[in-house]
Amino acid sequence: YRFGCAVFGTIIGAAAVQPIVGLTADKISGFSLLGIILGAIIAATTLLTFFGTREKENVEIPRQGFFASYKAVFRNRPFLIVLFTYAIHLMALTLVQGIVVYYTKYVYGREELTTPALVILLLVAMVFIPVSVLVSKKIGKKNTYQICFIIIASACLLIFALGHILGIPFFMAVMVFAGIGVGFSYVAPFAMVPDAIEYEALRSGERKEGVYYGIWTFMSKVGQSGAVFISGLILSWGGYVADAMQSAQALWAIRLIIGPLPAFLFIGAVFLIQRYPLDEKTYKTMVNKS
Repeated sequence: YRFGCAVFGTIIGAAAVQPIVGLTADKISGFSLLGIILGAIIAATTLLTFFGTREKENVEIPRQGFFASYKAVFRNRPFLIVLFTYAIHLMALTLVQGIVVYYTKYVYGREELTTPALVILLLVAMVFIPVSVLVSKKIGKKNTYQICFIIIASACLLIFALGHILGIPFFMAVMVFAGIGVGFSYVAPFAMVPDAIEYEALRSGERKEGVYYGIWTFMSKVGQSGAVFISGLILSWGGYVADAMQSAQALWAIRLIIGPLPAFLFIGAVFLIQRYPLDEKTYKTMVNKS
């Protein structure tokens, strides 16, 4: 339910960009207005969550120092594996989502395709979130997470190799295919993290969920900001000039960012998460022994 609502909100956000920006005389003012509106919504929903959450009273809070708390996190091997996998996952996905507008604008000359392409991607993802839960119950969380990487990596390579040749219908079809992978990516990592936290809690007898999720959020932002930094470097290398006719090298840079680069990261994530040791059987055995 959480991620279904998250995707729904993302669809609304993606669909609102062009209409809101179009309300103003120029794009700078339009994006400023967009930031104000979406920022206000983010602030309101965050405050609603804060004031609407009731915590248990008289809960024992661990009294450890700052460094001691974080040291325990970085000794938890299962958590570190899923942590760095997720950071790579977000970096690759941010590369793709961020470059779509460049791809539609400069490869097809149809910037307005960006919104429907992302909406299609997210609608398909929403449908496949519950499917991924059913699949996870059959083959496990780790394997389900790996499926997402393989699907999205394949979609990236298809767009890179054939998108500029076969045109817009092919691109949209691949976005549908990629949406399946994105749908499979939502639940699995957030179902694996609690297992990894519980693993350390059962071993040490101490619970530090707040520290774990603090590191998780921090690394998520590192992955996303890293993608923006890398995209900027590659576009600069390609000689990209905003709102101009792009050179062959600049178009190659755009195709590189939407294709081989994220595909390489997704495939790397497949191999990294393979080392995650807590399958369902191991986890149940661990809990039963405790």
